[in-house]
Amino acid sequence: MEHNKELIYIPERFEKAVTLHLLKNKLADGNNINPPLILGIDGLPGTGKTFQCQKVLQKLGYTAITITGSELENRNAGEPAELIREKYINANYKLQTRTTKGVALVFDDLDVFIGDWGSNVQYTVNRQFIFGELMSMADNPYSVGGHSTSRIPIIITGNDFTKLYEPLTRPGRFERFTWTPENSEIIDIAVSILYFIDKDIVKKLTLALIDMYAKKGLKSVPISFFSHLKTLLVDDAIWDYYKQNPSLDYGNSKEFQVYFDNLFKKPNLKDLLIYKASMLSKQTYFTQHLRTA
Repeated sequence: MEHNKELIYIPERFEKAVTLHLLKNKLADGNNINPPLILGIDGLPGTGKTFQCQKVLQKLGYTAITITGSELENRNAGEPAELIREKYINANYKLQTRTTKGVALVFDDLDVFIGDWGSNVQYTVNRQFIFGELMSMADNPYSVGGHSTSRIPIIITGNDFTKLYEPLTRPGRFERFTWTPENSEIIDIAVSILYFIDKDIVKKLTLALIDMYAKKGLKSVPISFFSHLKTLLVDDAIWDYYKQNPSLDYGNSKEFQVYFDNLFKKPNLKDLLIYKASMLSKQTYFTQHLRTA
């Protein structure tokens, strides 16, 4: 795989799950087939579920209308369910105006906000309304809030769908895809994120991290680790440049871009990368961030 700063590698398994869900729901209109309206993507925290989903939608020319769990927090009964209806109807409007190839509703970490987490959860009327609204849409996506609608595929990301109301996740309404990246996929993603570093160095570092996590009994290296690592390296580059050129107005400075590119060609880069990775692993290497095996 070639380095490309414009492209983050999306594993084919992940892209296939999202693309098939969109395609099946698009084909359902007028073709007498009825696939699940909801695709649930669950897996360990930090494995890039929502980010990769957004990238697949972007690649296909789809507009993602995102709903975060915090938007579903409301003191007034019924308002979160009404918000979901409004988003669905707005998605239909975008589809009808042909300003996009398709539209999908994306719920980010829904299980965290309305899942059944025992004594940590306050069971509210709004929680029941949200489940009811989603089940109603899954059963009849062609009529929502009194409006005649087209099918708008729904994608839900989360860490544990066993915490969701079971009737919502039954077959026919909900299709589940559990995302646990394989070692080869982690390596390819890491190489694409750290595109400005020699590919072989990134591979060796990633394999070492995979081995270290496995020995600690943790399931997987989080993809977010490499994004954090990139941020640390970029922060250093920007700070070093700022010390030499104190200003907050670099804009599209060619001088800065040349400096930035050359910085990551230094002969001691491997040592710097290992140092930063070691420092970061001490911050993220805890069982509360990853479920133990």
